[in-house]
Amino acid sequence: MPEKPDNSTQSLDITDVVAAIVFVTAFLASASVLAFQALDEIHDWWRARSWVEAPCWIEHLDVEKVHHGKGGSTWDSRAVYRYVFAGKERRNCVIDLHQKNKHRIAIGEKHRLLVTHKISEKPFRCFVNPVSPYQVTLFRDLRTGGLLTSGGFSTVFFALGIWLLVSRVREFRHIRNLQRSQQAHPDQPWRWRSEWQGAVIAPSMTNTFWLSMVVFWGLVNMGALAWAVWMNGSLSNEWLVLLAILIIAVMTLELIRRAAGRWQMGMPRLELCEYPLKPGGVLKGMLKLRPGKRRITLRLVCEEWSRSDEAINSRRVGETASCIEAEGETSLEIPLPGQWPGTTADKVFVPSRKRAWRWVLLVSSASWMKPVRLLLPVFDGQK
Repeated sequence: MPEKPDNSTQSLDITDVVAAIVFVTAFLASASVLAFQALDEIHDWWRARSWVEAPCWIEHLDVEKVHHGKGGSTWDSRAVYRYVFAGKERRNCVIDLHQKNKHRIAIGEKHRLLVTHKISEKPFRCFVNPVSPYQVTLFRDLRTGGLLTSGGFSTVFFALGIWLLVSRVREFRHIRNLQRSQQAHPDQPWRWRSEWQGAVIAPSMTNTFWLSMVVFWGLVNMGALAWAVWMNGSLSNEWLVLLAILIIAVMTLELIRRAAGRWQMGMPRLELCEYPLKPGGVLKGMLKLRPGKRRITLRLVCEEWSRSDEAINSRRVGETASCIEAEGETSLEIPLPGQWPGTTADKVFVPSRKRAWRWVLLVSSASWMKPVRLLLPVFDGQK
């Protein structure tokens, strides 16, 4: 009877579930708030582009100290001005349309500009909404730096939240399926993994869903920012925005590469004639692909996996490759090197403080395509 695996790390802890929910909620909520703020600011900027310029006079300009708790304090400027629009004189104190507090601005170039006009008593300019003349602002410039920061952090937080969500869900499902499989087949460790459904080997899960969600979120955030900067006529001067767009473009191309591979081969499955496999034996089976004739590359790989305090590490200890002409269903007969170590019952997974070996068949139809991983149940029968 096979030795039971070390599953000290394979138990479902309610504390892990609660922690995962808390962190996923925090990351996704932060990402949503930042994205909403950035898109709302772009919307306000776009709306203010049609506002009409009108003369105004700075009547009061005050400087006051704003305390930020332990973060120290800053000096902000507040102003009151009168403006004339459509023959009527009005007063307002909105300085910058895009600031968190529209009635304040930090001491800087804009403050010095207002001071100059107040001392000289020369008219300044303001921007008035012709539909509602009480909506007015002194500055409506697009805050590219602030938007880039908000959009960038929003995308990073969203990526972390989705990654944590997907990985935790997979882990919890894996633990549940493992417990069920061990109870149903205690003497058959080659049926414990979710990829090993009897004689049919399913592809290992990938992070394509995570990547597609991150690309979508990045396109919404950075796409809106790039459009705003381009409409503002300053895209060529904003190299950080261009860099962010380039990163999203690279991720989009990777997603297209995976989708093209999926469209070309479908979801490959391997039906074994006999299992489990053994080092030194022969892999005989039927590879099922999308209908159509194509040339595919098969790479048989042996990977060594080990767990440390920091992470799970892997390296390849052996590899063979071959090319075949394949159609919808193609029979395979691949020799399994006898010098490669096989899996044992206690190393189906990567237990704590141990090494484990995985035999993987990588299937691809082009050099640019991300290969599909088929994890093979190769057991050497050792304890």
